[in-house]
Amino acid sequence: MLRHRRRLLMQRSMLDSKLQMQSSMQRRKKQRQLEKWLRHEDST
Repeated sequence: MLRHRRRLLMQRSMLDSKLQMQSSMQRRKKQRQLEKWLRHEDST
């Protein structure tokens, strides 16, 4: 029982970290797009 719960916790934490990584990557992408757009606005 304990072992199983621990494994569940591990899986959940791994999932959490994956989600965090994905969200951070998406945020970075958005930031990059924003910067690009801002630069474009500056150039025009």
